Amino acid sequence: MNITADGAYTFENVIDTDAIQECIECNTIKHEDILNKENKEDIEVVKAHCKDHLLKYHEHISIKPIWCSLCGNLREYSVKLRDDKEY
Repeated sequence: MNITADGAYTFENVIDTDAIQECIECNTIKHEDILNKENKEDIEVVKAHCKDHLLKYHEHISIKPIWCSLCGNLREYSVKLRDDKEY
């Protein structure tokens, strides 16, 4: 915490703004709050979500995570329905 000249309290910026890099493919910033295929724990979270999703939605025959090819962030899931439509 910082104290300004007029006596106000402020928090220090904990984000190193020089280190922030936006991906040119998916326009997201790589940081801890976004699931990333390079993180083993994130992979386990995605696998568990896919399994739970298929158990909950019986009309879905597959679910596939779509990862950004440049930064590795999770972009979306592709779901295939029994009638061969993709959403």
